[in-house]
Amino acid sequence: MRLSAIIALLLLSACTKPVYTVYYEDENYTEFTTHALKITTPSDHELVLVASRRCDGMTLCTADEIKLEISHEDRFAFLKGQDFSMTADGKEIDMNRRDYSFYYDMAKKAKDSTTGVAQERWLVFIPISDFDALANSKRNLMQIGPEQIEIPFDQRNNWRIMIDHKLLIETMDEEQQRSYGEYSQTPSSEEKRREKFE
Repeated sequence: MRLSAIIALLLLSACTKPVYTVYYEDENYTEFTTHALKITTPSDHELVLVASRRCDGMTLCTADEIKLEISHEDRFAFLKGQDFSMTADGKEIDMNRRDYSFYYDMAKKAKDSTTGVAQERWLVFIPISDFDALANSKRNLMQIGPEQIEIPFDQRNNWRIMIDHKLLIETMDEEQQRSYGEYSQTPSSEEKRREKFE
């Protein structure tokens, strides 16, 4: 491996954070996004889970809901038409109110080196109380059709960080901590944030 490639890999691994905080100045909102969680189903389908939430302006607001994105790439579709639920310590949470998207990339190569990959995605908006239960439960089971996948407690650490303001601030760099970590009670809008500065 060339030296430049090794350096790039080291830099990439050093930049891995449990939660990424990005402020979009043009649209005036902040998005908090977890590092991707990769899981494999019993039938060997690889799924990527990313949770995120938004706040107005450059603020750390109290969330009402969390967006969970589940994506899958393989030769054939897997998510389409499947029932979906998650269970937190025995409490089942119905996830069937979701948005489904599908795209077939004719040029991309699949795991078996054949050409053509189905790219599909679910978007689910989860009330914060349900997401909190999913993040903090001792046992978390994901049910997709007939398949059941357990998500271990330690793999859900990023989810817990994203909804815990104190832990979230600890993941930020120094400059972000100055912007988002000044308050014992979080302002819910840019206007309230400016009032506090004044």
